[in-house]
Amino acid sequence: MKIAFTYALIFTALGGLASASAQSGAQSGFPQFTDPGSVRARESEGRRAAQAAAQQFEASRRLQIYSPAERDRVRRQAQRLMSQTDKSCDVTTAVKVGRTDDRRDLFEVACASGMGYVVVSGARVTTYDCQQLAEAARIVRTSNANADVGTQCTLPENGG
Repeated sequence: MKIAFTYALIFTALGGLASASAQSGAQSGFPQFTDPGSVRARESEGRRAAQAAAQQFEASRRLQIYSPAERDRVRRQAQRLMSQTDKSCDVTTAVKVGRTDDRRDLFEVACASGMGYVVVSGARVTTYDCQQLAEAARIVRTSNANADVGTQCTLPENGG
């Protein structure tokens, strides 16, 4: 979370520098990279659409990859982790997102009431609210549409 906020501050500060350089470039008569129809603008637009499609595909792939028994096992495992936190969440759906560099499991959980969480296992279980992750990503992407915003919630119940 701190990382996303720091990125937002850095990109906001750099935005002022970019607009100053864009004005000097406009005076020289050269086309700017942000001009509609420029090569970079078209490439950026295509990447954003591809990223959204990839996220949707990944979310449905995660749900379909599990057998009913495996879905139930992952849900129970995620519920066990959620019970170790101070969050009140009756897990309805859970998917294993992956592992961290230090080999801790990541789960995305959907709660019966309200939005879900990204849960990181370990000696101290950590949770990240899906709404807060989405808001941080939105802030970072206002400055850089192609920025890597990290793990995001993709389950339909969590707005993914």
